[in-house]
Order: sequence, then structure tokens, then C-alpha cells
Amino acid sequence: MVGAVLLALTLGLVTAVNPILGIGAFAGLAALVAFARSGAVAVCTFTALTYGDIITEYTGPALSPLKLAGGALILLAAVSLALHRRRATSGIAGDPVAELLANQSPGWRQHPLTVALVVGFVAWALSSAAWATDLAQVKTLTMRLVTDALVFLAVPVFVRSTSHLRMLGWTALAGGTLSALYGMVAHANLAGRSIGTFTDPNEFAAALVPAMAFGLPLAESSNSVLARWAGRFGVAICLAGVLASGSRGGLLAMLVAFTLVLLGSRGRERVRLTGWTCMAIACGAAWLVLTPAGSMVAARLSDHDSSGRAELWTVAVRELKSEPLHGVGLGNYPVVSKYFVDGLANQDLFLRDARTTHSTPLELLAELGIVGITLYYAFIAACISAGIRATRLARRLDDLRLAAAARGMVAGILAAISATFFLSNQYQELTWVLCGACIAAYTVARRQAALVDARALLEGDLVDEPG
Repeated sequence: MVGAVLLALTLGLVTAVNPILGIGAFAGLAALVAFARSGAVAVCTFTALTYGDIITEYTGPALSPLKLAGGALILLAAVSLALHRRRATSGIAGDPVAELLANQSPGWRQHPLTVALVVGFVAWALSSAAWATDLAQVKTLTMRLVTDALVFLAVPVFVRSTSHLRMLGWTALAGGTLSALYGMVAHANLAGRSIGTFTDPNEFAAALVPAMAFGLPLAESSNSVLARWAGRFGVAICLAGVLASGSRGGLLAMLVAFTLVLLGSRGRERVRLTGWTCMAIACGAAWLVLTPAGSMVAARLSDHDSSGRAELWTVAVRELKSEPLHGVGLGNYPVVSKYFVDGLANQDLFLRDARTTHSTPLELLAELGIVGITLYYAFIAACISAGIRATRLARRLDDLRLAAAARGMVAGILAAISATFFLSNQYQELTWVLCGACIAAYTVARRQAALVDARALLEGDLVDEPG
């Protein structure tokens, strides 16, 4: 009681001196209490904040809500793991069902190779400080990679059921929908391209597509008519946002997402999804052809101008050729690019304003070499594999709700990866959350399968007992 009074007085004094800081401290404290009560809420809150990039413009990057939520999520995951190790399981020996329910260890413990790959990737990025020109860039981006990796490990700690996975998917769809709606209502754009709650149209589109891919299977597998229509509305708004962004990578990712969602569906759901997809494509094409805004976007998409990407990619290839094994160092592509511009028409592009490659594969190759890109995509492939296995296992268990969530995550990751061919976005937090969710989905599916087997075994033992 005394502690609560002192805390309230402290918050009051801080608010009196600096209202913004006081309100932020109160909101952070309230969020921490909510996170402690439900780790799944913490994961969903972090996911929702990945769509609030514009908030950083007001808070500054050091104290952005996303960073604070990520730190709280990681801290609570560490505490949860520590408590799990000390949790007693006495009194359940001999009861296979109770033993199974008591075993709630995080899913990544069953995926040592995946953990080894992500640790290896982060370690390789950090080791690039040994040959990088700018050590500060390596330090800054390594810290971001470490945070992303810890978030990936934290997600399976808290996401432990089908309802948690579906809640995460609905959160992503809601975040994408609200971001796109903000762009429409506030006319948030950059050079005529919608940016929603982001600062870059390509990043905006790259965030909307995974939300669509994850949310659409959830909506169509819902038993509630209201939920199905709400999901369709959200997907339609996100589709409009992607089109308004004029992002080539976003359109490619959207095609990948819709294709994967359709191929992964079954029965009546496939029929419904095919109909809605055809309608969405028709509406999108009509908007591009018949409206002034759509005509501007169509003109940009059909323009052969690469927005400087050709030169950026040429420099990346030259950097790769100079150091094919280990690259030039994490974050050092823009630092050393000025030494690889001979013969390029737009040399000022690198001398005046250093940029990223606008292509994640090329940036990884240029900065971390063949070793770095192999570790990164092997990690992504391992997570996708876990999601695919979760989908298959859920279908064998006839758990269509879990299967829909798992295949939505797989489609979301592949869509996000497709968008990165035209965007340097390997640090996008949403992708790392989805990777962790794939591990969680496989753990949930395995636990349900083991629970069914344990119950069958128990019933068999009971049947075999003498009358």
C-alpha cells in the first residue's frame, strides 16, 4: 500500500514537471501490468505498435512505444522462463494428460537448429565489426538485430494456444486496417503516394500485405458472420492502401499472398476465397484505370524509371564482388558506396545522400556476404517449415482454426519476404514476430496431438483394467 502511494506521488510530480513524460510513464506502467497478466496481450500490443511508425516522429527513436513494448516483452519472457524452471510438477506423476499440460516450455526448445541459425546470423553481423569501415553502424544495427531476435524468442513463450495465434492475426489485420484508414482520412502521402501511419510508402505497403495474408484465412475460418465480414472489410481497406502506395514490392507481395492463401485453402473456404479474390482484383483494376488517383499510380507502376535502384543495385553487386565471403560490414553499404561508383550516371546519388540498396537480398550480400545471407534465409526457411508442418498437423487433428492461423502466418512471411526484393526491410519487427508465431503454432499443434494420444492411451488403459 505504501509503495503504491509513493508510486502515485512520484507519477504526479513527474506529470507536473513534464506532462508528456508523466503520461508516458503512466501508460507504460499500465501496459506493464497488463503484459504481466497476459503475455499474449504483450505480443499483440507489440504487433499493433509495429503499425505506428509515425508515433516515433513525436516521441523520438530512443523512447518510441515500440521499443518500450519490445523491452517489456523481452523482460517478461525472461521472467516467465525463470519462473517456469522453478515451477514444481509434483503430484502429477503417472497422469500423462496432466504431465503434458504442465509441460509449457517455449516452442523454440524443440527447434535447436532454428535457434542456432538466428544466433549465428546475429553473431556474424556482430563479427563484421572486425572488417567494417564504420563501427558505429555495426553497433547500432546489431543492437536492433539482437532486439528482433529476442522478440522472436519471446513470442513462443507467451503464444501457447490457438486462440492466442488467432488473436495475433486479428491484431495484425486491425493494425493494417487502421493504418490504411489513417492514410485515407488524413491524406497522408509522400509525393502522391499513400504512407498511412508510416514515413515511407514502400514500408507501408510491406506492412499491410502480411496483415492481409494473415487476416484473410482467419476471417474465412471464423464461425461468426460478423467476424467474416469484418475481416473482409479489413482486407479490402488494406488492399486499397497497397494500391494507393504505388509500391511495386507491395503489389508483388500482394500477388504472392493471395496465391498462397488460395492454394492453402480447402473446400468451401477455397470457393469463397476465390470469389473474393477475383472481386478484389477486379475492383483494384477498375480503380487503377477509372480514377485519377489510380491512373497516377498505374503510370508510376508502368514507368521504366527504377527510382535510382539500378545504380544502387550495381553498387551492391560491386561491393559483393570485392568481399564475396563476408561483405563490407553490417550497415556499411552506404558508407563505402562512394568507392564503387565509377562509370555510373548518377554518382551524386551516393556522394550527396547515402542510401540503402532498396533490396534486402542485395543488401545482405553486400554487407554480410554469402555467409550472412545464407544464415538469414536459412532461418526464415526453418520458420516457414515449422508453419507448414503446423498446418498439416492441425488438419490431421481436424483443427481448422489452427490450420488457418498457421497457413496465414506462412503466407504473411513469404509475402513480406517478397516485398523486400524492392525494399531494405530485414529489420521489420512484424516479420520476426510472424517467425516466432510459426514456431509457436507448431508447438501448439504438437501439444494437441500429444494430448490426443495421451488421452487415447489413458482410455485404453482404463478399458484394459479388469472389471
